Amino acid sequence: MYNVFLVDDEPFIIEGMKSIINWEDIGLQIIGHAYDGEEALKTLQTKECDILLTDIMMPQMNGLELITALKVIKPHMKYIVLSGYQEFEYVKKGISLGIENYLLKPIDEEELAATLRNTIEKLQQLQHEDEDYYVLRDNAIWRWLNRDISHQELKKRLDIYDLHLHDSTLVFAIVQLELAADHRGERSGIRKWIEECLGCLCVINPEEEMILIWLSKRPDEVESDLHHLQMNLDQKQEVHDYFIALGKENCSADDIFLSFYRTRDLLKYRFVISEGTKLILEKDAEKFSETTEMIRTFNFQELLKQVLTGNHCEVEKWIHSAFDQFSERISLDTSQLAKSFSIELMSTIRSSLDLPNDLMKLAKETSSVLQADTITELRNVVIAFLKNLMEQIKNRNDQMSPIIHSVLQYIQTSYHEELSLKTLSQKFHVNTIYLGQLFQKEVGSVFSDYINQLRIEKAKMMLKESHLKSGEIGKKVGYSDSTYFYKQFKKSMGVTPTEWRALHSYESQS
Repeated sequence: MYNVFLVDDEPFIIEGMKSIINWEDIGLQIIGHAYDGEEALKTLQTKECDILLTDIMMPQMNGLELITALKVIKPHMKYIVLSGYQEFEYVKKGISLGIENYLLKPIDEEELAATLRNTIEKLQQLQHEDEDYYVLRDNAIWRWLNRDISHQELKKRLDIYDLHLHDSTLVFAIVQLELAADHRGERSGIRKWIEECLGCLCVINPEEEMILIWLSKRPDEVESDLHHLQMNLDQKQEVHDYFIALGKENCSADDIFLSFYRTRDLLKYRFVISEGTKLILEKDAEKFSETTEMIRTFNFQELLKQVLTGNHCEVEKWIHSAFDQFSERISLDTSQLAKSFSIELMSTIRSSLDLPNDLMKLAKETSSVLQADTITELRNVVIAFLKNLMEQIKNRNDQMSPIIHSVLQYIQTSYHEELSLKTLSQKFHVNTIYLGQLFQKEVGSVFSDYINQLRIEKAKMMLKESHLKSGEIGKKVGYSDSTYFYKQFKKSMGVTPTEWRALHSYESQS
């Protein structure tokens, strides 16, 4: 659906335009109107519009002056001019501005409909060209940010776009954008508006996050751009929710990658900052810096062991001991630290268990943490969460065949050993092919994916809680080949083990 905006100084013309044809039948929707050029220009600065229908003779600013001004900020917009006069000079000026048609009043319905259809075809062609452009460009930048291609390779790929990221001082921001269900396809239109109005690159990654990259722009100018973006997103009905993380200015190659990963890390604070906050800056995250150090003092492995064995008494004892430390630490940010800790605990424990993710349940659990008013209430939320997990594990185990239950228990304690379907089938006296099929059916995951994910989660804990080298940690969690460990870790986390540890160490020092 393309957006149309109407401009005419006579209200009855505006109303007539709205009803002269069935706009939705040809794939258009009227998003607004104005009675003079100045009003239209002001309104359209914060609206996404594809087609403008405007009268020429209007007070304050005429239609051609409006088009001239809009072409600077909306280069891809299409323009159709309406007039009560067949003035050659106006026609000539309109042609020079690239208008789609010059329609005389009273408007002929068929001529208007034909003009609109032709304009839609041009917009669709432009959209296909844009999509090809963005797919190739975004892929190159995304692979570079993940260090899958070198600076030199990036330069070759981006030369055709006249982009020089490696020669510039960069500032990153990442936008998590949630669109209403019936507006999911409008992300590309918002991206186009961002690039045109903010003068930055907007790369959409595989998770549909928007990575904004400013070249050689001061941080205060970037902050101003983001406040402008917030105002625009707040006004868009199709935007259900959003959150923005802004990183630091950087220039060297190493700083660029660290800043990008750190900016992604800032998105985690969405769950612990004040409700309604839509933008987080590096400096805003400093008050949470103690969280990582406090988390390092807790042995999540021990808690996970008690959860897996269904030991309710020991689980509650562990949680009470942890929250007693928060109760003893009285300060203005105790509440935020405790909530951040709770989110980290719940995320770590859940990711270590191979249980299906219910997004509605996850959202409800997070909401319960954020809405807790006291340490006691928060502690009870976490205990209830863990009891629910233990119940899920029990139900899953009850439904599993004894052999898969035994295999999973063995894997949890022996993940650091050489494990394969062949070695397990020999240990549990069952056919290898049958075990693989049964494992996938009952666990819902291919064996190799399951063991890799388990080992990665164990490695993450060790990277946080120890000073061992990455290669040593890989061996301790079951990877005899450190190169293969690095490859699997990066495939799962998007960064190498060393980079992941550096990011979390950096977080604790911010």
